Amino acid sequence: MKKYPFTQVELNGGLIREFSEKVSDNELVWHRDREDRIVKVISGTCWQLQLENCLPKTLTVGSSYFIPRGTYHRVIKGTANLVVEIKEAKRKPRKKGQHRKSPSHSDLYTDENPKGTIKGLKFATVKDAEASVRKIKSSSRSHNHKTQAAIAMEQRAKAAGKKSAAAVYRKFIEDQKEKTKKKNKQKKNESLRKKVRAELIRAHKNNI
Repeated sequence: MKKYPFTQVELNGGLIREFSEKVSDNELVWHRDREDRIVKVISGTCWQLQLENCLPKTLTVGSSYFIPRGTYHRVIKGTANLVVEIKEAKRKPRKKGQHRKSPSHSDLYTDENPKGTIKGLKFATVKDAEASVRKIKSSSRSHNHKTQAAIAMEQRAKAAGKKSAAAVYRKFIEDQKEKTKKKNKQKKNESLRKKVRAELIRAHKNNI
């Protein structure tokens, strides 16, 4: 019998699902559902929901999130147990001018005009993965967004047993990490230079 990283009970035509704060990160895998789902957060702190090709979004108690069927997604562990109510429901698109948190639509996570999605990413073969990495690199998305897209594809490749394709994405992810380190080092050095200049100016003024 398959073991799931949560416990759940049926209630009023839906599910009440609870994830323990002690669950292993390795158990919270990328997966997809057969039907559209609306997930309402009952309790939990700092947990996140991530859909494929999207950055993680913090789950807010009392808010609902629409997950389209067939869309890979995962939960990222926070603190305190996460309790959610899950219901299969028909999607209610967000209309122009509607507030993001309006209960009149179900697009509380997805975007009606998903410009941020990097489309056409694949992992079936090494060539597919290499072409997809080139597509990620050439996209106009942010550094973090590109990294998250690659991580999502790496996880999907691993889940499908495509180790060689996953390795292609892993190399890109490691390259992204190195770029982040260099960028952070540059910021730190620039901050230090500004601090030194400020001290020199202050000392000069005091000597006048």
